[in-house]
Amino acid sequence: MEQIDDPRASERRRHRRHAIRAVGTVNYGRMLIPCIVTNVSRGGAQIRLIDNDDPLPREPVTLEVRSMGLLRASIVWQKGAFAGLKFAAEMAQEPPVQAAA
Repeated sequence: MEQIDDPRASERRRHRRHAIRAVGTVNYGRMLIPCIVTNVSRGGAQIRLIDNDDPLPREPVTLEVRSMGLLRASIVWQKGAFAGLKFAAEMAQEPPVQAAA
């Protein structure tokens, strides 16, 4: 597990981010968009959309990842296929992560 260390970003973040590579989906309405979770913390995650860089909604979504379950979130930024999510509720403990591939 690799910690993401960006001094500028870490000043803004309350929780430690960990690099991972986990397959998931962003769900909203009837849409299911496949993604890869590239890093995660107790408060949010960064994802990369698979074969898609369409704008994500600025409404609540659900991130579904097998090792983490269903997480309500909002999209806080998007740049092409990459997006940052903020969880509606912080995870009670550090997320279960695996080493990045």
